[in-house]
Amino acid sequence: MKKPPNLVLFAAAPLLSAGLAFVMVPLMTWTMPVTTIASFGLFQYASTVLLIIVTLGLDQAFLRAISGSQAPSVLLLTCLIPSIAMLFLVGAVAWAISGTSLAANIFGADAEWVLPMLFINVFLLTIHRFGAQQTRMDKKGGAPYLLAELLLRIPLLTLLCFLAVQQAVAPPQWLYLSIIFGAALAGTVHIVFNQKTWIGMSVAKPIGGEQSTSQLLAFGLPLAVAGSIYWAMANIGVYLTQWLHGPTAAAQFVVAVSIANVATIGQAMFSLLWLPVIYPRMDTELTANFIGETAERVCVGAAFFYGITVAVVHGVQYLLGPSFRDVGSLAAAVCVLPVLYTVSEVTFVGLMVKRNSGLALLATSLGLLAAIAANALLTSSLGASGAASAISISALAFFFARSELAARAWQPIPRFRVYFGAVSIAAAGAAAPLLPQTASLATLLVLMPYLWLEKGVAFKLMRSLADTARRKNLLKW
Repeated sequence: MKKPPNLVLFAAAPLLSAGLAFVMVPLMTWTMPVTTIASFGLFQYASTVLLIIVTLGLDQAFLRAISGSQAPSVLLLTCLIPSIAMLFLVGAVAWAISGTSLAANIFGADAEWVLPMLFINVFLLTIHRFGAQQTRMDKKGGAPYLLAELLLRIPLLTLLCFLAVQQAVAPPQWLYLSIIFGAALAGTVHIVFNQKTWIGMSVAKPIGGEQSTSQLLAFGLPLAVAGSIYWAMANIGVYLTQWLHGPTAAAQFVVAVSIANVATIGQAMFSLLWLPVIYPRMDTELTANFIGETAERVCVGAAFFYGITVAVVHGVQYLLGPSFRDVGSLAAAVCVLPVLYTVSEVTFVGLMVKRNSGLALLATSLGLLAAIAANALLTSSLGASGAASAISISALAFFFARSELAARAWQPIPRFRVYFGAVSIAAAGAAAPLLPQTASLATLLVLMPYLWLEKGVAFKLMRSLADTARRKNLLKW
């Protein structure tokens, strides 16, 4: 199969974005008070879930339908109008019910300007989101997609560099304005690149297009619900930390999550390679043994990747401000979620074959229930450490639910060793925040029994990678 054009540019976007984050997080810890860092992180997380809610999954439906569409302007208008209407509805309800007190309770910041900025930011991110979906489906879209992703972050990076050089402390509003400006720049790039589609909306009719809004919602809404539940599973801990233990503990958690995002690079790169391999095989040559063997190899790779990632985040913590020199153990627990999600991309295939979105939603819901229970037990007494450990526990529950429901709905894949690996990774992550900082890296020893059991697979995996590198002339021997 011929590789899509500009694949390297599309793949570079998450890598460069993570690189910018690795620069911005230390700068923020040196230039911003902990209260500002906490409220800013909570603002960013709220923007993410609000974007999921207001787009109603129509962004995913748009992505699926745009390829080969004969009337992209009609399709865009059909998806965009309900999303913008939903944004105004949510904003009006939030303001009418609780006024400015809502933002003060959630973000611990001045509600008079935070809440309006939140909805402005989400409006611009909605434009950016729909534009990005069309750009990524264009064979010439690699460069503008990468440019937009960089512009999304460059204003904040510029502000932090200026403050670091000037040794100044800016008003908190400057942080929020910088990300709003970044969202505006990124959205503009997509609008300019897809200008025919956006200009064409002025004469397009949203009713009577290629697909109705109800058809698009039928596909996208379950995805939006699942995305919201997954967001809650990953983020309720940081909000509980803010409410129960204050902004200092919440800032620790926010910074830990930020440096732990390095683990999402592996998840993104694996999905980029895995989905084109698995989709063509679903209806013809897919077997339970193939999925089981692949999952075993991926789990071994994930265990090695987790160990490397934990070592990296423990090193990065020494670049942070003095108040954040012990967040490596928190980040080690947070990394478990994207690592186990990567393995579940393989064990989850059975539900994709069966197209059973109901069981997929059930798996995510079970993960959320585990997150609620773990946070109720741990966060109230242990603060950020408990919330981080709760993420590892809920990640394991989510992984088990996804994998087991898929095996029962499709075929029972060989999975004992994969489960052993998942438990080992989750145990290492959950234990790290509960130990003294000097001993937290020792939790990686929990992986040793699993890696010893899988030493044959590990050797074959490394040999395969080396052979591939030689074929690509990446190694010379």
